[in-house]
Amino acid sequence: MAVTDAGGSVGSAAVLLGKHLGATVIGIASSDARCARIAENGTDHTINYRNRDLTATLQDVTDSKGVDLVSDVAGGETLMAAIQGLVWFGLVWFGLVWFGLVWFGLVWTARTRARSCRWTLLIYFANT
Repeated sequence: MAVTDAGGSVGSAAVLLGKHLGATVIGIASSDARCARIAENGTDHTINYRNRDLTATLQDVTDSKGVDLVSDVAGGETLMAAIQGLVWFGLVWFGLVWFGLVWFGLVWTARTRARSCRWTLLIYFANT
């Protein structure tokens, strides 16, 4: 399981949930200081995506197998690089706040990974 923005609040929660469920958790952050902080939260591996190629490092950490799940809250280039580090038909979990709603979704990536996705679950609820 790879967690982008693992130093943030949602990312930290994803790390703790992954560890609770018995997953090998790879924390992804933008600085060495943040990587040190997420290592304290229990990640098995940390990646500073500004110093290392994220996709290649995910492949190295997983012995070229790729990760089964990417958890993301930020989107953008980091998410796209993490998706390239997924196993075929891997899962992407995302959560974001938009116009006062908290959106959670689960995307099952198809053969071409980020270019062809199928929605399997989308749940939203009011942020109170």
